[in-house]
Amino acid sequence: NSLPKKNLQILGFAEWNNIQTADLYVQQTYSYTPFKFNKDDRATRRFLDKYLRFFGAGTMEANPNYAVLGYDITFHFLSALQYGDEFYNCLNYLDIKPLQSGFEFKKVGEEGGYINTFMHLTTY
Repeated sequence: NSLPKKNLQILGFAEWNNIQTADLYVQQTYSYTPFKFNKDDRATRRFLDKYLRFFGAGTMEANPNYAVLGYDITFHFLSALQYGDEFYNCLNYLDIKPLQSGFEFKKVGEEGGYINTFMHLTTY
């Protein structure tokens, strides 16, 4: 029993990215997630190949892929450190392409730190 074909747009939960159902592709469906892992991306394949050679095993199948998440976070912040003690001022302006995560930091309060507010929007 599929959904009627009407002018309907659906915003789904992040967990929907792990579901394969025909109705998601029939309707105009969107879902959000802080992580978007594309195994077919050339840079991602290169990372996975190096990981396999170095550790002798592939990464765990998980969402997020924690090995890739660790790489993205480390690469992002190490790239920012080249700007010295005020590196946090450039966190949103680095010219890097993470493999799975996005970074868009927002200051939390006057004396607080920063929170990553980035989300991928996936269209089915």
